[in-house]
Order: sequence, then C-alpha cells, then structure tokens
Amino acid sequence: MRKSLILIVSLLASLAFGYEQVIPVVAKAEGAYNSAWQSDLTLFNAGKKAVDVTLSYQPTGHVGDAVVRSTTIQPGAIFTEEDILGWFGLQGTGSLTLSYSNEAKTSLGVTSRTYATTEAGTFGQAVPAIPADQAVSAGAEVFLVLPAHPETERFNFGIAVLAPSMVTWQLVAADGAVVAQVDKTYETGAQEQYNGTDAFFAAGGGRLIKAVLTQGKAILYGSRVDNGTNDGSFILAQKLQSNQAPLLLGVDASSNGSLDYRDADGDNILDTPIAFSTSFLFNYIFTISARDPEGDPLTFRLVNPPAGMMLTDDDAGAIYYAPSKQDINKTIQLSVEISDGFTTTTAVLPLQITP
Repeated sequence: MRKSLILIVSLLASLAFGYEQVIPVVAKAEGAYNSAWQSDLTLFNAGKKAVDVTLSYQPTGHVGDAVVRSTTIQPGAIFTEEDILGWFGLQGTGSLTLSYSNEAKTSLGVTSRTYATTEAGTFGQAVPAIPADQAVSAGAEVFLVLPAHPETERFNFGIAVLAPSMVTWQLVAADGAVVAQVDKTYETGAQEQYNGTDAFFAAGGGRLIKAVLTQGKAILYGSRVDNGTNDGSFILAQKLQSNQAPLLLGVDASSNGSLDYRDADGDNILDTPIAFSTSFLFNYIFTISARDPEGDPLTFRLVNPPAGMMLTDDDAGAIYYAPSKQDINKTIQLSVEISDGFTTTTAVLPLQITP
C-alpha cells in the first residue's frame, strides 16, 4: 500500500509541475551608454481552470542561488508585472523559469520584454519563453550573426543551462575562418551573459559566433542594441549544420557496380537483409555504397563484425566475409561507421545467415 501511495504522490507531482518554459534573460540593471534596463512579464490564462505557476529566478553567475516565487492565475485572468525582478525584490540579470502543469501548457500564454527607459519612452526587445524540451542538446551547432556596424551597435550573448553542458564557442570571420575559440563548462541552472565579443574571445574581427554544444542541454541567445537609442533586438541562436552527414545508399553484393540492396527510405538502415549461405562454395565480397552531400571522401569502419568478416578497403567500403556456421539462422545487425572526416553516420546492415 505504501508503494502505491508513493507512486500516486509522484505521479501527481509530475502532473502538477510537468511543463517548463525558460525566459533566457531578464534584467533590472544599469547598462552601457547610460541605459537602465528592466523586464516585464505577462501571463494570461485562456483556460477554464486556475493555473498554479512557480517562477524561479536564476541570477547570472550564481548557480544554486535561485529565488522562487509562485502565483495562481484564475481562468481568464492576467498576471502582469512591468518590473518582474522588482516583484522578486531583486536587481541584476539572470534567467526566469516558469513551471506549471502539463494540462495548462495549451492555455497559459507567456510574454516578456526587456527594455530601456529613456526620455523619449521605452525601447526594448521581446524575449520569448522557450519550452525546456526545445532547448538544444549535445551535438547541436548554433549560430549568432554579429552587427555589421559594431561602431553603432553593441552585441551581448549568453546561455541558460538546463543540464551540465560543455560548449565550444568560436568567433568566425566573414570568410569562415575561425578567429578565436573558447571552451567552457557550465553547471545545471547556470545563466551567463557576455557583454561583447572582444573581451570574451580576447580577439576582434569576427562576423559570426558559432557555438557547438558537445554535452548537455541549453538555450543560447544574443542581443543587439543601438548605441544611440538603446533600442534592442533579442536573437535566439539558430540551430544549423556546418556539415551534412554521410548517407548510406546500399550494398553492391555482385561486384558489378549496381546496388543489390538499398536504403530507399534514407534512414541509414538497409531495407532488406543481405542473404548469406554457409554452403556457398566461395567466400563473399561485397561493397557498401554511400555518398557525402558535400562530396568529401569517405572512410568506413566495422563496429561489430561477425566471425569471418573483415574490411579490405576502408576507403571503398569493401568487405570480405566467410560466414560462420555458428551464426546459421541468425540475423546479425552489422553496424558500420561512415565518416567524411567531420561527421560520422552509423549505418546498419542486417545479415541473414542460412545453412
């Protein structure tokens, strides 16, 4: 009975706060060019049930010092704060995580704006609430384009970390050359913002920031601000690919230059198993066919070759195979790594062994 109660409590807890959105940067702070910044927050409940929302503010550079408040939004009601960090009784910069039930994710609207107050009014930037499950994860490459006229616009960039992360930051010139590189690790919950590229990279002359997330889960962003008006634009880093991975085409089992087995659906798995018989009078020689979208040369590596198999040419994907009688009536899932020197694709070749 006790185990059942624990299970029910755990299930109710996950239903109560199963959905998270992250506003990667909020502020109540002084900035460059005599600017003063603050962030607003508006929540609107379009549903028929009240929504309990937990708001967790993570200060920049202070992992583990999150400040938590909560509020309840009644059906049809609007929660709005023109100065959300003032509502927390705080100043500074950081990220804001909103947690509420999965049931409410289709009914609760969230908007936020970080803006500077001037004599002419406010100038600022809408900062979206990013669902936690849409944060980029390990293997992702994201990009931020720097202002074309750095003498009239400044650029800040930052990261909100959802899981322990490792990031390789690169400053890239207009011709694609890497000007400088910084490798950093981040703890869960960290929020960091870097004011300008020159100090962070100890170099100038870049036109692009490229960040490679080698481990973890995070949201990366940028902000460009007009030096004259302090009007800003928030930019969510774009997830792109600098290199396309190799693709499996099929297998030439007859050594005649045509494909006897294909990967027609492009999932890097042969559509049908390759047939082998241990009674065949000769040993088998077959060739894996693959292509690289950029035309880079390919190399092949057998990950889990069965007994009697060897790769005779790792540049051509040529394989020698003498099936073992121990594998009769088995279907072996042969994994092959195909690399273009930048990215590796793991292809799967089913091998069907008969007497």
